[in-house]
Amino acid sequence: MSRRIVAICAVLAVLMVAGCSQVAGPTNAPPAPGAVVMITVPNVVGLSQAKATTAIEAAGLTVFVRNQADKAHAGEVVAQLTQVGNALPPGSPVDIVVGYDPSFVVVPDTIGRVRRDAEARLLAAGLKFAEHVAAGAPSSATTATAGQVFHQSPEAGTLAKRGSVVKLTFLDRK
Repeated sequence: MSRRIVAICAVLAVLMVAGCSQVAGPTNAPPAPGAVVMITVPNVVGLSQAKATTAIEAAGLTVFVRNQADKAHAGEVVAQLTQVGNALPPGSPVDIVVGYDPSFVVVPDTIGRVRRDAEARLLAAGLKFAEHVAAGAPSSATTATAGQVFHQSPEAGTLAKRGSVVKLTFLDRK
């Protein structure tokens, strides 16, 4: 008699489990229409800024970069302010901190600026400048007017050693 009770209990248990899985539905069901799909924040600490940006954007999120003087880890993500594993809506920003070498600065854009404005931008960035005046407008400077910068070296956006010289070429005022 006890074997019969055990067998009946086993059959009932199997039926209950099978019934529950049918009621719950499959675990990989698509989200309901209008439901926001949340994205898990990836861990990018230790990656280069470029690789971290690629990983975050590939996940469907955006990147917000903060900089921190850290010569030993220049160009590398040294911290992540948005917690790894958090679930965020698509397009949400992920705050990362990227180390940089404080002895280098980003060269500002001086193209199209008059001498005083160009000099102020370079000095504010910690750079010096050398001036060169061109007698005539070369083909690459057809939109520049007299007294404006039409060429700079190094180019805007590149890194230069703090205190280094940026060569500015102006059109002659004649």
